[in-house]
Amino acid sequence: MRVTQILFAAIIVFFIYKTLVSFRKGYLSVFFTSIWTFMLLAGLFFIFEQTTLVRIASLMGIGRGVDFALYLLILFILYLIYSLFEKIQKIQEDLTSLARKHAILNPIKQTAKTFKRKTAKSKKKFRKL
Repeated sequence: MRVTQILFAAIIVFFIYKTLVSFRKGYLSVFFTSIWTFMLLAGLFFIFEQTTLVRIASLMGIGRGVDFALYLLILFILYLIYSLFEKIQKIQEDLTSLARKHAILNPIKQTAKTFKRKTAKSKKKFRKL
């Protein structure tokens, strides 16, 4: 067993631990936790069973097992980026909808005269600074 295998295994075990702790705190869903844990356990398996990874890579027409693992990792990261982008878009839409509802329910009661007075006062304060 190589030092790098032990080091990578320790890092993966730490990630599994952090994933499970985040799940227990309610930060992660069951789906995400199970997928993430499966991926980490697969990585842990392939760290120690590199010949299996080489066999799978050769079946796919890829020369080395590490290349196959990197291709899978890139695809997984792209999927995560896409899902995060999707969630950000949803949050932006929800925030816009919430701001519109709040603006309709709580209109600002200002006339043109009070608005001019407030802006004049703020300009005086700004000049003093």
